[in-house]
Amino acid sequence: MVALGRLIYGATVAKSWRIGVASLPIRDWLDEALTTRSMPSTEMAWTESHTPGEFYADPITFAGTKEDRVLFERYRPWRGRGEICVGTIAAGEIRDIGPIVSKPLVHFAFPSTQAGNGVIYTVPDSDYFPSHSPLYVGESPTSLVLLGPIASVPRLKDPVLQWLGDRYWLFGLEGRRELTRSVVFWSNDPKGEWTPVPSVIDGSGVARRSAGPIVEMGGRLIRPRQEGATNYGQAVTLTEITELSEDCYDERDLLTLTPPDDWPARDGFHTLSGTDRWTVVDACIDTRATLAGVHRVLGRGRSRIWATIGGRSSESE
Repeated sequence: MVALGRLIYGATVAKSWRIGVASLPIRDWLDEALTTRSMPSTEMAWTESHTPGEFYADPITFAGTKEDRVLFERYRPWRGRGEICVGTIAAGEIRDIGPIVSKPLVHFAFPSTQAGNGVIYTVPDSDYFPSHSPLYVGESPTSLVLLGPIASVPRLKDPVLQWLGDRYWLFGLEGRRELTRSVVFWSNDPKGEWTPVPSVIDGSGVARRSAGPIVEMGGRLIRPRQEGATNYGQAVTLTEITELSEDCYDERDLLTLTPPDDWPARDGFHTLSGTDRWTVVDACIDTRATLAGVHRVLGRGRSRIWATIGGRSSESE
């Protein structure tokens, strides 16, 4: 009955996501939020798809020398999957949008990205491999190539890959629906072996799904996570990492932020990222689904059937 309810909901209600850009550094945006304990009042410029049923979500930014860029999911309902696109952030808006990671019948979302020393690593939320997360590497966003599955890491939901301190860290959720659990891994090389942190906060039953990269603020590590106790993607909770080591990970909740009335989409908010120039978010509005909603449900079913019969690339590819 639960599965049938989800199917009916997916065919009748469409979540239309769009991306907002604020001309305010992410640290300043977070400082205002934590100081006032409310959503910052900075004006957002919104970017959205004008194709029926298609949407933009999961914006993950990274800084460039002259311009900043954002990787995000473009969801295409008639295909029942998302693809990773890149855009340039300029004058408070996203320009020059184009796909960079796409494969028939494979879903890509939440393109966690770590850039540095002339190399970009991206670990998207994807069903490319049934049991492991894929790793993409390139010198620029438009040159990303699949290195393969991360053999020592299970398939993660909304993974966050980040350089913190003197090593790389990988955060995410393992498992499906009610059986998910938070996991953390560390490595000296994203292309090498990853070691799990043995003691990770269980969240007291709360699915602590990532909502964007961790931000370093004056010695504090602020991690946005999704708040979806009653509805998927309803809000973002800011947490502070209180312990991060090879042996233990812990965090505490600080503040939950919901979409304000002046946002054009006020039914959801589940990604937050930014650079020293910009803050980028996503937000959604629930609408009655049209034919695109039916295409979305059929597309998802087609992708799952394809994966079940082994139509997707194998893990040895």
